[in-house]
Amino acid sequence: MRLWFDAVGRHLSFDMLHLIEWDLVLLDPIDKIYRDIPHDTLGLTALTPATNVEEKWIWTSKDPYKKEWNALLKWVKEKFNFIHDPA
Repeated sequence: MRLWFDAVGRHLSFDMLHLIEWDLVLLDPIDKIYRDIPHDTLGLTALTPATNVEEKWIWTSKDPYKKEWNALLKWVKEKFNFIHDPA
């Protein structure tokens, strides 16, 4: 972001910037997600437990992705003794 700002952003007039990571899944429009963030502050995303979205998210609710997801969870639990819910 710093490189972008140095090269481009400092020449633009803007009051808001959204940096979205490539693997971030947005389940609502950005303006709805951040509507309660006051001006002159910073809004950050947080991890959401997979159980909160697993029925809505294609990767955990529909085959063949659901089977792959479950196989991955099983492998991680067996290989690394992972005991937590995925986030």
